[in-house]
Amino acid sequence: MSDCNVRAPQAAVAAALIATMASLPAVTTPAYAGARIPCRGKALVSAISAANAAGGGTLRLAAHCTYTLYKAASGENGLPLITSRITLEGKRTTIRRAPSATTDFRIAEVATGGRLTLRSVTLTSGRVADDGGAILVDNGGTLITRDSVIRGNTVTGDHSGGGISVRSGGTAVIASSSVWDNHAGTTGFASGGGIDSSGSLTVTKTTVRSNTAEFGAGIDVESGTGRISGTDITRNTAGQLGGGAEFDSGTTTLGASVVADNLARVRGAGGLYNHGSLTVTGTKVIRNTTSGPGAVGGGVYNDIGSTLNVSHSRISANQAQMSGAFAGGLYNNGGTVSLRRTTIFRNSSTIAPGGVWTNTQFIDTTGTAIFDNRPTNCAGSPVIPPGCQG
Repeated sequence: MSDCNVRAPQAAVAAALIATMASLPAVTTPAYAGARIPCRGKALVSAISAANAAGGGTLRLAAHCTYTLYKAASGENGLPLITSRITLEGKRTTIRRAPSATTDFRIAEVATGGRLTLRSVTLTSGRVADDGGAILVDNGGTLITRDSVIRGNTVTGDHSGGGISVRSGGTAVIASSSVWDNHAGTTGFASGGGIDSSGSLTVTKTTVRSNTAEFGAGIDVESGTGRISGTDITRNTAGQLGGGAEFDSGTTTLGASVVADNLARVRGAGGLYNHGSLTVTGTKVIRNTTSGPGAVGGGVYNDIGSTLNVSHSRISANQAQMSGAFAGGLYNNGGTVSLRRTTIFRNSSTIAPGGVWTNTQFIDTTGTAIFDNRPTNCAGSPVIPPGCQG
């Protein structure tokens, strides 16, 4: 075969390949992909604006740096509104609202279609008279945190989500992070001192502690879905209900977690308050307290019309204190309850019963033990669960 005959098919193949490549959509690399951002607040603001304009990107923050924001860059936000897929890659990096800032603003807001990913970043000192002291996630926005910290943020007035607020249609995934010392308002229905969500919330291997709010001091799932696993919810304080967490509606699962040393000051539910559908598996609800006159449910408060399924868990050493307080362990006011292979013991209250109070019969108590509660286990309850004595 001649050299000419060999080259002809090769040329045809090359031409076809070039034509095919030309027909493919162009692949664009976002500006600031992998860019390193100098340790200055203004530099970070400029970089996020440029990344938004380019369709997203990964911004590599300076290690061990504190980026200080002195004024809002957009609306009530210290950083530009997140409208694209942006990753802030830090290394023990902090972004804060300046202590000397003369106006209130949160750190960041994720808009519809935006996605903000935080890696090894701390957001602190945000303050706003709106929802989301550090971060607000709008309908259609997404927040992902990994190895990050949300601390020392505040919402004032009748607003929610001292640390993070997820609005209906928004999504948040909080993984291997810490949400602590955040504060929601102390009036009205201010809720979710640490996290408040009406969208889709996933919390895994995270610590939620020392947050405050009127309702659901650690976490408040107002609606939508909640998935909480491998998480410690500790030392949070509610002015009224749900020292550790509150589940108002929607569906939530709580697994392999610890809810401990939380406080509800007035009405009840030192540990957990449920008014939705809550499934608790392999979890410890321990050493929580409700302390108001007539308060109920030191450990768990299940309200009317709600569904509570608890399995392979422990509700112990919880207290209902002050005059007329009762049901140190579990209080069920007209809800549906299933307890499987769960122990309720060493809870206490001012008046009987100290263990369990319910006005509807539990649908399942397989393998469950209720014992060593003071002043009684179930005596004094309108309905006595099967197997509960004294």
